[in-house]
Amino acid sequence: MPVFAGWCLLAATFSCGDATRNLIMPKRKTATPPMTCSVDASCPAARPVCDTTTAQCRLCTDSAECLPPNWPYCDLTSGTCVECLKNEECADAARPICSGHRCVECVTNAHCPSPDTSCNVVSGLCSVACDTATQCPFDAPYCDVNVKFCVECLRDGDCPTMFPFCRMSTCLP
Repeated sequence: MPVFAGWCLLAATFSCGDATRNLIMPKRKTATPPMTCSVDASCPAARPVCDTTTAQCRLCTDSAECLPPNWPYCDLTSGTCVECLKNEECADAARPICSGHRCVECVTNAHCPSPDTSCNVVSGLCSVACDTATQCPFDAPYCDVNVKFCVECLRDGDCPTMFPFCRMSTCLP
């Protein structure tokens, strides 16, 4: 079975990124050679499936090896479980676009329905642009000055008790 850590997928295409801003960023390529195998039992827990066609340990070789609902599809190129491979796999009408194997609201400003918002390509959300928190609306009261967009939270302490964790600028349970 694949190994998961919150919103970040171990040994996957994305890393946890900047923990202070909770951004997911593309993982940098490393020179570490792939682990070779002939059967699943020869693979480590972080990459438990042996792809017998390439003799490499991966997280998956088929979507049946991935855990729904968060990461239900196997990206055969990277051998990792992902949220989506194409737009049709994004079931949430508020996040209908598959970009970087994540379902997002937008990838360009044209996807944002309100003229008061722009596409924050880091989070994939239509957001109000800002330089200070005084420019932000009630539902996104903090200005992330690094990306110049209003967000729901910058750190765990910005979130209510029922949703105490700030991840990707959103308060989560």
